[in-house]
Amino acid sequence: MPMNFYLVGFLVALTLVPMCLCNNMRILAYFSIVANVATLLATVLIFVFLFSAGLRPVTSLPVYTSVPHLLIGFSIAMCTFEGISLILPIQNKMANPEVYANPTGVLNVGMVVVIGINAALGFYGFLAIGDTVEGSITLNIGERPYWFAPIKPLFVLAIYVSYVLQYYVPATIFARLMEKIPCHRLASDKRRSFHVNLMRISLVLFTYLMVIAVPKLELMISLIGSFASSVLAFIIPSVLEIVHLWSERTRIRHFWLTVVCKHTLFIFLGLVTFLGGTTVTLFKLIQASGPSHVSSWPVVF
Repeated sequence: MPMNFYLVGFLVALTLVPMCLCNNMRILAYFSIVANVATLLATVLIFVFLFSAGLRPVTSLPVYTSVPHLLIGFSIAMCTFEGISLILPIQNKMANPEVYANPTGVLNVGMVVVIGINAALGFYGFLAIGDTVEGSITLNIGERPYWFAPIKPLFVLAIYVSYVLQYYVPATIFARLMEKIPCHRLASDKRRSFHVNLMRISLVLFTYLMVIAVPKLELMISLIGSFASSVLAFIIPSVLEIVHLWSERTRIRHFWLTVVCKHTLFIFLGLVTFLGGTTVTLFKLIQASGPSHVSSWPVVF
């Protein structure tokens, strides 16, 4: 890639630094509102593009694909749950946290909407574009007619301002871990604040380095989905709930069916995505960024 690409990316990362020094969830909520509005507008424009481009008959498209591509696709779908790390921090800051996980609470309604939009976008996107779809469907959308031009800037704005909210959890975790370091714990308040701010700046620059190190967007999304989202959304919650409810198994009706079998299925899906998706994605990343002889490795892809 040209040098100016890395320079622009570095400058953008620097503009994120002042925003990421804020750790007030109430202030960060305003960034989330802006991101949600921008995402909604861009998504509506994408659906307009898909339906105006014309949908192919379902029978004209392949019914299935290879197992590696299926694993990558499932790993990308896992990124639907990438906001799982924000569930507890948001619940803890709510005025009425007890209604957060109700059937009609924020969590369930939000996830149903997100999953529905993702499923519809994937289904109609494949009918309209087929196998020629890029790592991001926005790359298949031109800037003519002019009303499609705002799609990419809207998503850029949404990702830019929502970065701060996603950044909140790891920054908070690292700040707590730093309390275990004697030289930080025993330092003055001014020096402790300097250490925390330095950590926050380092995390921003680390994410910038990760972005420029991965040449394929769709593979990066797949890696995050298979490695992180499958563990956080499926494996760890299922294991923890089984352990938590095990002592009450005699008082729970149909415990083995409603708890053990259900969570065993979730753990199995998470492990398949974690092991298979991560392995395939890493191989594809090496294949995309390495020398040509990598494709001759004895792995059937």
